[in-house]
Amino acid sequence: MLGLDVNGSIITFEIDTGSSHTLISKSDWLRIHSPVLSPSTLRLKCYSDTYLP
Repeated sequence: MLGLDVNGSIITFEIDTGSSHTLISKSDWLRIHSPVLSPSTLRLKCYSDTYLP
């Protein structure tokens, strides 16, 4: 686990060098002052071979 400064708030991340994307929780998003989100067409697949909703 690694704490990184994001928009002035320390957010703890788990490093996964095999992952092409990083997700954060809604509570962490709120802590970094709720930056504007954009719609995405990505379908993210979990390690367990299931897709995120």
